[in-house]
Amino acid sequence: MVLAFQSLETIAGEVSIAPIPGKRVEHQGVKIELLGQIELYHERGHFYDFTSLVRELDVAGEIYERKTYPFEFSTVEMPYDSYNGTNVRLRYILKVRIGRPYATIVVEYRDFCFQFLVARLFLMVSTIIIGLSICVFTCVVSVFGMLFLPTDEDRAKVRKTYADVMETYQSQYAMYKAWLDEDARASAILVASMEVHLTGDVVILASAHLVWTHLRDRYVSIGDALYLAMVRQEQSLQQRDALVDEFYTQTTQLSSIWCQLDSLVPDVCRTCKCCQRQRSHMDLRRIYDFLTRLRSEYESTRAQLLARHPRVTLMEALPEIRLREAGALVLPSGCSYYSFGTFITDSRFLYFAITYFFTSCAIYQ
Repeated sequence: MVLAFQSLETIAGEVSIAPIPGKRVEHQGVKIELLGQIELYHERGHFYDFTSLVRELDVAGEIYERKTYPFEFSTVEMPYDSYNGTNVRLRYILKVRIGRPYATIVVEYRDFCFQFLVARLFLMVSTIIIGLSICVFTCVVSVFGMLFLPTDEDRAKVRKTYADVMETYQSQYAMYKAWLDEDARASAILVASMEVHLTGDVVILASAHLVWTHLRDRYVSIGDALYLAMVRQEQSLQQRDALVDEFYTQTTQLSSIWCQLDSLVPDVCRTCKCCQRQRSHMDLRRIYDFLTRLRSEYESTRAQLLARHPRVTLMEALPEIRLREAGALVLPSGCSYYSFGTFITDSRFLYFAITYFFTSCAIYQ
């Protein structure tokens, strides 16, 4: 016999433990559990608990004779009906657990059923959609001695509801298949763009998002490491033997480094006076960075530009530095003199001469 209960009922009873006469039972505690479990038959031994209540019946001690423990679970909520099918079983059980110090824990089970009762006051048409199949169950309800059967209009409403649900399902399923195709294409592009020895860890990932997250977490520098790399890259930029225009082209790379450094520092509001002064000071510091990376031949020009008030911008300082370069005819490092033929054939000299000529004409006019 299996007891049947309804939801929110109180489940109470007694647990009796009787040791063998003349023996004693030493235990680490006695407790009872009320469990609601789902068991899939192809996963024997694995249970999915959706309801779990515990009551402690006794603390650690010894039992010399028959002992009875009352228990009670008040207003137990049981959301699902008991079910025992071909592939799955849903059941409610009471489990008594006796802890033993040096032996196997003693467990005893007792099943009970949950009966789902509904007040039969209205016509109920239940529709179950499983995959692409539909099963319509029509319940005949007797109210006050009168017999009511579903009409053709009720059946038409059920069919219309089913058609709407199937249309939504097919639309969402088509979108899901399109997403799977796009995700597989993105994963293939990511893997194909990688070195062969790096693909071993990513080909087993299920989606392009997981692939990208793995690559980002493993190879993208963040925090102090990225800031240190940017500072070292900034400090490595020097003019050396390059022309001013060539060095200015490198400054474009320097500007990108400055932008990355700005993104790593805490953001400011850019509206209050303190933040505006801080931004102005940062711009001035970067003008200093550009001027101090020039060669020593430009020391006088650098001093004049830095002494001006208001401070010059980078675009204002660049023409004067070019003029100084054209007038000085700076020789490459390691060369003490040029021959006349070298002056005529050297493209750098021609560049200096032409720039100096047009600059002088502009000043004369």
